[in-house]
Amino acid sequence: MEHVSVSPSPAFVPWTVRGAKLRYLLIFAVAFFGKFLFVSGFGFYEDDYLQILPIYPFNLGDALQRAWFDLRTWTHGEPIGFAISELHAYFVTRFDTLLVGFLLGLILVSVNGCLFYRLARRFFSDFPAFVAACVFVLYPADTSEQIIMNQPWQLLNLTFVLLAFLFYRKNITLSYGLALCSLLTYEHFFFPFAAAPFFLSRGERFSFKRCFSHAFFIVISPACMILTRDFLGEPRARDVTGSPGEVFSKVPTSIGLGLSNSVQTLFSRMWDAVAHGGSFSWGIIILTALAIVLVFRRTNSPGTVSEAEPERSWQDLLIIAGGAAFAAAAGYVLAFRPDNYPPILNLGRLSGWNAPASIGVCVLLGCAISAVWRLSRVGREIVAWLSAGAVGALVAAGIYIQRTDYVASWDQQRNFLQQLFATSNTWSPDTVLVIDLDNSDCKSMSTPGFPLYWLTIDLPDAVPQLMHVLAYREFTKDHHECPIAIGYMRGLKAVAEPGGVRIEMENHTPIHIKDGYFQMFQIHHGRLLRVNDPVWSVAGVQLHQQNPDAKRQWGVPLSKAGMILLQGHRLWPSVDNGLMYPTTPPYSRAFGNQPEE
Repeated sequence: MEHVSVSPSPAFVPWTVRGAKLRYLLIFAVAFFGKFLFVSGFGFYEDDYLQILPIYPFNLGDALQRAWFDLRTWTHGEPIGFAISELHAYFVTRFDTLLVGFLLGLILVSVNGCLFYRLARRFFSDFPAFVAACVFVLYPADTSEQIIMNQPWQLLNLTFVLLAFLFYRKNITLSYGLALCSLLTYEHFFFPFAAAPFFLSRGERFSFKRCFSHAFFIVISPACMILTRDFLGEPRARDVTGSPGEVFSKVPTSIGLGLSNSVQTLFSRMWDAVAHGGSFSWGIIILTALAIVLVFRRTNSPGTVSEAEPERSWQDLLIIAGGAAFAAAAGYVLAFRPDNYPPILNLGRLSGWNAPASIGVCVLLGCAISAVWRLSRVGREIVAWLSAGAVGALVAAGIYIQRTDYVASWDQQRNFLQQLFATSNTWSPDTVLVIDLDNSDCKSMSTPGFPLYWLTIDLPDAVPQLMHVLAYREFTKDHHECPIAIGYMRGLKAVAEPGGVRIEMENHTPIHIKDGYFQMFQIHHGRLLRVNDPVWSVAGVQLHQQNPDAKRQWGVPLSKAGMILLQGHRLWPSVDNGLMYPTTPPYSRAFGNQPEE
């Protein structure tokens, strides 16, 4: 196979002594500014309430027991994913701040960017590999990296896959072991690894024999997993084995829709940053581009030795590009399932479905830059400046999404929960707090990536876990139910039953609303307001609201998680819990007792 030597670009020649460190540092900076700049304003989102919040009361033994249970029982067919998620949730809930969890997310995003850069550096010269790594970090179709519960499922899983690619030609056993870890963590991250034989190292010839042996591994591994899950009775596996015709008919459309959404989002985010971002966005674009220029600066000084680019023939580049396209398509193979089809989301938690395809798309982008890079000196100049500006535009888009989605959403959620608990002095056992979403100002409780459905899906479980355990025990003694809150809309199924109605929930036990034991609220301009009408008609039943008079002088005390999430900044424990005179018994204000003088 013939190889063509290419001289390094005179416009952007990296430093060889400190260049690598600077490039890794710049990838970290890109991850921080594009994904975590406003981290102090982040909070809980969607499944954080389900997978993180309940772990606050756990001890290490509880976490280990649940992790061992997941490994033994293959929860949802993802034993490693669930086991790691239990231990991860235990770790991030040991601290009196969420910042530790977000710092872990920043580290994982940055490490993955550096691993991708190491992988891309095998295929391309330094500048195309660096740009591809920055786009991988900022991949605009996936805006879910800031969600804490996504870290083990998505970010750590990407680490497994990237390491599998990196070890593929050095230690095939370790490479396949890491790929299997990915398969048993969250299966759709596994399939882009099918492209590994196409990602040729420098001087390597393409091997059909290696492709056949690798294809056997790629086919037999998920086949065994699906059969095992089907044997264990896992419903999603039975959907696959029970309707193979539907699976194969929807896979092509899943791939087409997913790839078109990813590519379209990539260019539309950059265009929005340039055309609609304003002076702040332009400032970010210029500063980022200048930072890249400084790292890949023009220099002819004697102390700087230019770095030779890898020798690549056009044939090699085409093989790598074909493998990249295959990897990108493989990322959407499992998107045929009803919960994930069509894969056209690019905001919120489920946009994480685009993460596996980002490997192939970004390698393909590196191929395109490399192709233009070698055509002419003018081409190198143009692609260098356009690429630097494009990375800056993606950083600006990431900052915009942080502010308009993550910070804004958590501000809304925390403000709502604070207002809800401000009414807790009127709660009694069996009280249900109904949020009338049909007649509320829903826009004030929704952002582009996080709609108000959390009030229906997550809120019922959140309220009991945000109150102190002593308050929970007081409410639930004598076989009573703890107060619970739910966002109600007409789509929910309400069934009449003796003395009230039952709200059927898809992912929650039914909620029983008794006559005289509920309070109704509406949301207007971000404010939680009590509904004055004492009667609510639902499912053909007329329910009367609970007496709104306060039953205790003090509100319900918060749990550790409640104080962290709803009270904001806390004093150091030794100061906050310090002794003073006169002392008061702990929790004396919990249920209306006057503090002792």
